[in-house]
Amino acid sequence: MRLTRADRSVLSDWWFTVDRLMFFGLLLLMGAGLVLSLAASPPIAARYDLEPFYFVRRHAALLLPAVAIMFAASTLTPKQIRRASLVIFLVGIVAMYFSAQVSSRWHAGNTAGAQKASQMALLWGIVGIAIGLTIFFAALGSGGTSY
Repeated sequence: MRLTRADRSVLSDWWFTVDRLMFFGLLLLMGAGLVLSLAASPPIAARYDLEPFYFVRRHAALLLPAVAIMFAASTLTPKQIRRASLVIFLVGIVAMYFSAQVSSRWHAGNTAGAQKASQMALLWGIVGIAIGLTIFFAALGSGGTSY
């Protein structure tokens, strides 16, 4: 597939406007983290009675969504980024509040309350992800990027 400046697709616009050095630097950093987790995973997994490369597989599984989110965020306009950041920040504050309640309720002996707070923190985390994806897809539907 050959990208030209005459092509006005989202991928073509993205490729000609993205900071390629930073993009490939971040990919290199992600790869280095994966290689380092190859060295660190077996002893830590043995300590927790898990299979040797348990943490490597989890790291690799989270790299794919991370690259997708990096691509999605780099296609948004500055105005869309500010809006998405504000909404996701506010939802994240609510999720952190509930996640902080888990520990304090657990230590107080309120296991039912800790479980409820844990479920609420998970719910608000999922709501934040859903809002972020909604903003991204709405931006693509409204004409995508305008650099």
